Amino acid sequence: MMRISIAFLWLFVVAVVALFALAPATWVDRRVAAATEGRMRINDAQGTAWRGHGALGDSRGSWRIPVAWHIAPLALARGALDIEFEASPASGGPRGRIILGDGSAELHNIELRAPAAALRTLAPAALPIEAGGEWLLSSPEFRYGGSRAEGVIDLRWDRARLASAGSALDLGTLAAHLVPQGGALAGTLANVGGDAQIDGDIALAANGATLRANIAAGSGVPADIARTIAALGTPDANGVVHMQGHFGK
Repeated sequence: MMRISIAFLWLFVVAVVALFALAPATWVDRRVAAATEGRMRINDAQGTAWRGHGALGDSRGSWRIPVAWHIAPLALARGALDIEFEASPASGGPRGRIILGDGSAELHNIELRAPAAALRTLAPAALPIEAGGEWLLSSPEFRYGGSRAEGVIDLRWDRARLASAGSALDLGTLAAHLVPQGGALAGTLANVGGDAQIDGDIALAANGATLRANIAAGSGVPADIARTIAALGTPDANGVVHMQGHFGK
């Protein structure tokens, strides 16, 4: 009787694995939609849940990112998600490998690009500004687990632009270099080009992001742009605007 029970158990396990192995890529689309409350989808999903491709985008169709993935099924048996993004550099899709476990995370040769317009999709509430340009997150190696972290994460915002109430602010290329510091990822923030000069620091933690920045209008910027910059924070005697805030919980 015990042998028969074990045999039936193995048949059940094999059937479940086969079911998931043959699950269509649209299953991943449904999981993404459920996790984002319908704000994001994987359009034109093809292949299987384990190896598929499509276009990640918002439900309104205002932005799309080509994405191709391969999920390691054996990692799921260990309670981890091991996903490798398969994309050529020319496609603009995500590349690299992400491993997520119980309270742990690993990034290997990661390069993730997204249009800044995705900010409106990801924000929990309506924003008074509209972002333009492209975000890039890259990391050759990063590990977190057991309250310890090691590695580096670089963030870059190319063609950075903020628009609100008919005014647009060009921020050039904005970059941050983040390393583990205490219980957060922290680093400096600076830009090159644009209507303003920016320097400061940023920290990302479980309870949100903390930002401190100094913003100075560039020489010869139009008066309306200078007013937009001044409205971002508190100007000092030299006209440098100091901005500080916490975003999150």
